[in-house]
Amino acid sequence: MSASSLFGRGVDAVRQGLLRRRGWALLLIGAAGLLTPMAAFGDHGGGGRGTTSGTTSTTTGTTTGTTGTTTGTTGSTASFQGLGQIPGGDVQSFGLGVSGDGNVAVGYALDSVNVEYAFRWTQATGMQTIANTLGGVSDEAHAASSVGSIVAGIADDNSGAGHQAFRWTAAGGMQGLGIYDADDMSSDGSVVVGSAVWTQSGGIQPPPPTLGGCCSSALGVSPDGSVVTGWSTTSSGFLHAFRWARTSGTGLQDLGVTSGTESVGEDASSNGAVIVGQARDKNDFWRAFVWTAGGGMKDIGTLGGPMSAAYGVNDNGSVAVGTSLTTSSSASNHAFRWTAKNGMQDVQSLLTKAGVSSVQGWILTTARRVSSDGTVIVGTGLDPNKQWEAYRAVLPLP
Repeated sequence: MSASSLFGRGVDAVRQGLLRRRGWALLLIGAAGLLTPMAAFGDHGGGGRGTTSGTTSTTTGTTTGTTGTTTGTTGSTASFQGLGQIPGGDVQSFGLGVSGDGNVAVGYALDSVNVEYAFRWTQATGMQTIANTLGGVSDEAHAASSVGSIVAGIADDNSGAGHQAFRWTAAGGMQGLGIYDADDMSSDGSVVVGSAVWTQSGGIQPPPPTLGGCCSSALGVSPDGSVVTGWSTTSSGFLHAFRWARTSGTGLQDLGVTSGTESVGEDASSNGAVIVGQARDKNDFWRAFVWTAGGGMKDIGTLGGPMSAAYGVNDNGSVAVGTSLTTSSSASNHAFRWTAKNGMQDVQSLLTKAGVSSVQGWILTTARRVSSDGTVIVGTGLDPNKQWEAYRAVLPLP
């Protein structure tokens, strides 16, 4: 396997100008098991700005079994369940986000002709689609607010650019934000970040500054909305993760690298004190990192293979989640949970050791986000029928 294989968000594609003009296929790869080939469903780009109302479908998809209670607190009982698929759709869904309280999962699912539909899932309602009212058909949900009442994502809008970020509420429907992506959102829903930053009070904000290169992109925001992370090119043309206290009036803080040349920030803790992401090592492989002001950027290892990526971190920075290769095979990635106490551990193995039988027959490939308290994980795996399916797992803290 080449060290330059696309991993994480396809950061090697930045130099070719591909990262921000990615197709639906790259989004699928990012959600479903980063190096697993997926079919392409057409290209899409940035969109215009608009505000329209929308609805949430009342149809509910199927959900596979669960073992144990799922309260989403530190004292939770370990449990696991597949979130199913939309009614009448293909047997594929992808989990991308979770509310702060752990009770709402969001992502997207495919219909029978491979059109994507954003979904919002709760234990009570199951999987419900969010209608695209921006002029297109396909949409994806990427982030949820603290109690899941606000959802952010992207939607096709039939513009020349192809799609734009949206912010959705049950009362107001789908609001187009005018920025290209919605990778993350603050816990109160007032700040959305993608390629740029949108705020409820001020709309589209000036783009993040750079670290001396041509460009930068915001990928994650702290739950309180004060700190943004992502990547910026340096004067030498390399990608470096940054921490940006956007309301402070200061520039980007370069988070540096580990033993290699590049890094990308993916998510931030409640006040931005902890940043997680991925960085190249001395052998040019991308590996998960945790950054703190006191300790700097630390490589947190892998599950046995050469590559890993951290995508989400809980509020106090004590739990990170992501994906890692378990062997040298590019199709061997498993979801992980990292804690300062126990390091990087396989999510599926932890569930099995906890006696959760409903995870049997699955291969959990990716953990995308984690609840505020660090106990509820949402991601994607191969279900017993070898179909991609979103899941929700509960693991008590060590």
